[in-house]
Amino acid sequence: MKWLETIKTTHEREAAAIANNAEATEKANLHMFRLVVLIGLLTFGSLWVLTYLVDQFRAFRFTDIVLVLCFLAVYGFSRLPSMKAPSVLWLYCAFSVYAAVTILSGIFVTQNYVDVMIFVCLFQLPVLTLDRSLRVDLIEVILAAAYLLFVLPHKSPGLASTEVVNVGFFTASALAAGGFLRRTRIANFELERQSVQRETTDYLTGLYNRRKLFEYLGEKEKKGSAEPLAGILMLDIDFFKLYNDSYGHIAGDECLRRIGAYLLSLGQSYPVSFFRYGGEEFLGTSSNFNREELCCFGEKIVDELRGLNIQNEFVERGRVTVSVGLAFSDSPDGRSYEQLISQADSALYEAKRTGRNRAVVWHPGMSTIEQSCR
Repeated sequence: MKWLETIKTTHEREAAAIANNAEATEKANLHMFRLVVLIGLLTFGSLWVLTYLVDQFRAFRFTDIVLVLCFLAVYGFSRLPSMKAPSVLWLYCAFSVYAAVTILSGIFVTQNYVDVMIFVCLFQLPVLTLDRSLRVDLIEVILAAAYLLFVLPHKSPGLASTEVVNVGFFTASALAAGGFLRRTRIANFELERQSVQRETTDYLTGLYNRRKLFEYLGEKEKKGSAEPLAGILMLDIDFFKLYNDSYGHIAGDECLRRIGAYLLSLGQSYPVSFFRYGGEEFLGTSSNFNREELCCFGEKIVDELRGLNIQNEFVERGRVTVSVGLAFSDSPDGRSYEQLISQADSALYEAKRTGRNRAVVWHPGMSTIEQSCR
């Protein structure tokens, strides 16, 4: 049926948006979890104190202190390294504890009252939680059904009917409001992500752009960086101006796209981040390769890009090739990225000077082909 396909498509889009914005979603759920715990501690801690000051609150003394202890326990467990889990799970735990204690209160304490605590719990769960709608809605319905199942037998008929109406109303309104707010928040995360992506990604190749490169290098150069910059490689397409002039700019763009796609896939398999440096130049950074590994990696790029067999009948080799210049830092704290880029650029110039279609690693006094990686 068409409406089932629409629901399926909506949930697939929601799942994709949550996956694309996993970090932002995790931060939001962590913030909400801490907020729920803090509000719970302040609210029920204050109510527990009032049980010693106001007679009408005395009946809730046990419920209030149990809730305070449960919130403290949930928060304490969430901080244990051995209990590492997504924040959304701890958020579910907090609401489940809240609902469980409210159920106990409804059975043993508030038989003659309508317990408003469960309504607050049921309304907050879908509104505050960022997760797939199916999971949020299912847990909401389970908590509501559990409350009615266990509490109604202990209520008078008049109160029981009131509880059913109230729980149904709060559950339905919370599911509607929660769904709207959840989709809106996730959509905002997605818009923000796309905006940042547009600012930091080269539209033609899909690689990060020069702006993102210098942001990344600035972070790497900071003192105390967990992975200081160890090596840089600069890649330039050989005779690209001739290729562009001979085959046209559309073919030139397609050539850049294919090379960009290759570098993008390579960066997903190896500890190297690639950026479009400008025109037909690309830059890669590594914090994990040693000198020999970086040199071999440069050779691999030269060989595999030649193996793409992008035709160029206007050069001797008959296909597009690349030259690569590499610079490596022997310092455990890394070397300034300006210095590494300058050295990689010099090595690239040497690769061009000595015949192209090769990788050259920089070291002082570079002037002969013997300093090539090959």
